[in-house]
Amino acid sequence: MRSTSWGLAKWVDFILLGLSCLLGRLDVPPEVML
Repeated sequence: MRSTSWGLAKWVDFILLGLSCLLGRLDVPPEVML
């Protein structure tokens, strides 16, 4: 269970980082995502 939770957390952080990078490149305000 712990290994699975850690893996999910790792992927979530990776995805959030990727989204933030894409938003930064596209110059899209965070409000659009919300």
